[in-house]
Amino acid sequence: MLKELAASRQALRLARDESVGEPGFLATSVPVSARDHAFVWVAGREFCDADEHLLSRYATAAGRALEAASGMEAAVRLLRGVRAFRPSPL
Repeated sequence: MLKELAASRQALRLARDESVGEPGFLATSVPVSARDHAFVWVAGREFCDADEHLLSRYATAAGRALEAASGMEAAVRLLRGVRAFRPSPL
């Protein structure tokens, strides 16, 4: 499963295979430019198109949250740098 996930750029849905004890699997990539390759995935049953749609919306929200957190970290570093050059009170 992990090989297929690493090679896939789109949502990946694998059917449940009870003969070998594997659950159903659904994964989608998180659209972030600050990270290399992030995925959100769920397992445990057969998944349908509605599940895929919900997971892709969740992945988009997760990507936006990661980007916002990255921007916040950069802003904090910038503010710390500005404060470092501020004259100290006497």
